[in-house]
Amino acid sequence: MPKVAVWWCLIVCGWNGGATSHELKEDIPVLQCPPNVNASQCLYKGHQADEFLFSLQGKDVTVKYGAKHFKLSCPQGINLEDGILPAFAHPTAVPTVTLKGCTPPAALAPALAALNVSLTTLTDLTLRALPALPAETLSLCSSLNLTLLELEAVRGRPTLFADTLKDCTGLVTLRLMGVIINLAALNLLPVSLKQLALCSGSLEELPPTALQRLTILERLEIQSDRLRNAPLAVATNLRAVVIRAPLSNLTIAAKLENVTLSGGAAAVVPNGTCNVRSLRLGGAPENATTEWLRSCGQLKALTWYCAARGTAGRIPLPPAASLENLRVYRCRLDLVNEAWLRGAPALSSLELMDHAATALPRELLVWNVALRSLSLRSTELNRESVRALEIAELLQLRELDLSDNPSLGDLCGGGSNVDVNAVSALVRLRALRVLKLRGTNATRLCPDWRRDLPALNLLDLRKNNISRLQEEDLQWSQESVTVELCDNPLETVSYSGEQYRAALVEPPSRVNVGLCKNDILAPTLRCDCDVYWFAHALRDRPGHAPPALAALRCPGGTLLRDTPLEDLTCPVPAPPCPHACRCAATGEAVSVSCNRAELDAVPSLPSELPVRTLDLSHNALTRLGTVALPANLTLLDVSHNRLQLVDLEEVEAALNASRLLRIAGNPLRCECAAREAMAALIAASPRIEDWSQVRCSDGVLIAALQPGALCARPALTAALVTLLAATAFAMMSIAVFLTSRRARKRIKWFLWWRWRGAEIEAEEVDAKDARYEAFVSFATNEAGRAAKLAARLESQGRRLCLHHRDWAPGELITEQIARSVRDSRRTIVLLSDAFLDSAWARAEFRAAWALTQRERKPRLLLVLLPELTVPRSTLAAALPADLSVAVATCTYLEWDEPRFWERLERAVPLPLVSVASPDENASNDAQRY
Repeated sequence: MPKVAVWWCLIVCGWNGGATSHELKEDIPVLQCPPNVNASQCLYKGHQADEFLFSLQGKDVTVKYGAKHFKLSCPQGINLEDGILPAFAHPTAVPTVTLKGCTPPAALAPALAALNVSLTTLTDLTLRALPALPAETLSLCSSLNLTLLELEAVRGRPTLFADTLKDCTGLVTLRLMGVIINLAALNLLPVSLKQLALCSGSLEELPPTALQRLTILERLEIQSDRLRNAPLAVATNLRAVVIRAPLSNLTIAAKLENVTLSGGAAAVVPNGTCNVRSLRLGGAPENATTEWLRSCGQLKALTWYCAARGTAGRIPLPPAASLENLRVYRCRLDLVNEAWLRGAPALSSLELMDHAATALPRELLVWNVALRSLSLRSTELNRESVRALEIAELLQLRELDLSDNPSLGDLCGGGSNVDVNAVSALVRLRALRVLKLRGTNATRLCPDWRRDLPALNLLDLRKNNISRLQEEDLQWSQESVTVELCDNPLETVSYSGEQYRAALVEPPSRVNVGLCKNDILAPTLRCDCDVYWFAHALRDRPGHAPPALAALRCPGGTLLRDTPLEDLTCPVPAPPCPHACRCAATGEAVSVSCNRAELDAVPSLPSELPVRTLDLSHNALTRLGTVALPANLTLLDVSHNRLQLVDLEEVEAALNASRLLRIAGNPLRCECAAREAMAALIAASPRIEDWSQVRCSDGVLIAALQPGALCARPALTAALVTLLAATAFAMMSIAVFLTSRRARKRIKWFLWWRWRGAEIEAEEVDAKDARYEAFVSFATNEAGRAAKLAARLESQGRRLCLHHRDWAPGELITEQIARSVRDSRRTIVLLSDAFLDSAWARAEFRAAWALTQRERKPRLLLVLLPELTVPRSTLAAALPADLSVAVATCTYLEWDEPRFWERLERAVPLPLVSVASPDENASNDAQRY
């Protein structure tokens, strides 16, 4: 037991000690300002990852430190010897040190030691942006064991003297970039060098004695605007050389294998035995090295950057059968000789880029059956040029690049995008793995690519004109393939109904589609009926499609998979859409809307339209007639018509086994003759969406009726006969009385005053007490419509009250509402969603409704605005309880109905003038009877 306790204590103490040590390392940075240096000279500001930030004399300095590197930039005016540069807290082993903008002192090793850099482990030293070099006595390698030294000067061209490298006895790599080296220093270069780069731009002479000393030198790089002679033959161990200079004489050694010549050097004919295996010529004129190339029997790779427009047949090829890689760039070739590649049967890689040739000879590649990579980028090749691939037996071709050939277009055979049996010119490339067709004006994917190229795993179709993907484009026989479609105007992904159903059960697509990640370049679909089934598949099985397609968006930024399917529609023109109707098609059905079309009969629907919903509301239908309704119709809206529905067959035709119906707002006849039709409606009430608002012609809710109560008692028939007989007798008596001329005159006088005179008298009393013809009640959001209404009515002499214009400031709002309603002959309510959300607007509504009920006068007039989103059939049910009765009782106008302004002007009275009693004219009128 004591041993267990001891071990437990050790574990706890050890863990706590480790935590404390870790926190201590975080608090104390690896790099610090030197001791005894005030904050104005050096200030540590923190670090993140491998970057440490300091302020040196007010200038920000970033020091980078990792396991194998240390990089320090000296601000202008601060040198290594100033003693204020950041240093390691403890001696640190760093193999690579880079100093930028730092003037090396006469003794470089002590300056590095002052930074706490371990000199014994330092092997690579780089001095960038050298401002200057000290006197000739400087020795960069003194007390250092460097194997790599790089000196770079951006401007000033400091000179490297002989003594500078005298202690660099173990130096393997030396790079001088923008640094001048004098002849004495050239002759004293360390014999240990294997790699040497002299890129000063001003090298005039390369002494043979300097190269003879470098017996193990393997790679030489020279860049100069003045060098004329390069006696490389004396460098017997040289393997690779890169020269950019205006050479006039070049001798090469027997062991030289890799040669790159440019800047005029490509025009010189080398002297010496050619054992070169890789040759790069930049800016070489035609036939410049023809004779020398004939002796390069071991050449395997030739890269030729042309100096001027030429012809491929004139560019010499070595007769060696060993040539494997050929690259010809920027030659603007306009003609290619069909026998040009006959002498290179081992050719495995061919690149012809940036040329003007519009066609390739069909026999050009028949000699190159070993070809594995072919690039014909940035040319003017047309579609027929690719036919050269059909007759060539390129059974080993792995990569084909035809990018940036805008004249190629589609490579698919056949003329239709749905021709699945068509094949392209690439159908025989069975080993093809990479196909690049970027910028070729392609509009589609060829069927044989996904069916007949079993090895294909990358298809690059970026920067093309592909606007449509089909379900077949996502079904690949290959195990895994990536199709890059970035920067294409993709508008739709089209599925059929059968393909949608197959997507629910088939394995997920094996293709990985690449689209632009940039929001600006990412495609936005044209979300209409064409993407309906694809969107349906995304909702029901999101994982069936590649992630990039599943993340496609509609205009506005909504994900396609989140867009309601009923919104993915296309307009249907007339015909087949009936006249005066609007038809919208989804991928599986058509909705027909004929509301407010002033129809008096059901329109005929073409059989080719798969109609699912039919809206015939707000028309003048008196019967549904004998027009056959579509068998698959799921919703029929005949609300707000003039239907009476007394015929059982008519009701049964409107209501089949699964159809929904809207029928409110019709003067249905609830009488004995219609008892069977009413019984059918009541039985089908669960499928009548607006059943709670369906009424008889006398206003009684049908939901409150019993079918048996529609027929009266038998005694009612006898009473009805008696009433009719009495009515007939009274009419005969009146006819006899009216034959008297004097009686006709008295009757006319009585009727005129009874109706017209009483109406005028009531209007005069009403107008006398009212300041306005109408008070307009509206929400603030509808001020524009209120102003339009006021301008129309006031132009005809009516006086209107608008709260923002006619209310006196400072009074209570409730009092002004009551007074405006009381002083106006009508209250016009502009009903919208904003009105229903406004407490003050609803208060005005209630005040007008209360006055209407109290005075029994038609004071309240409702105008339903297009901004009211509540369905008209359920408007009363959707309103608050105190407003629903008013809406259900009062008639209302629709702002966008055809005769709105005419009906509004009739409903709002004009100011009245005085009306006289019947005058002599009236008497004369009476006498005419």
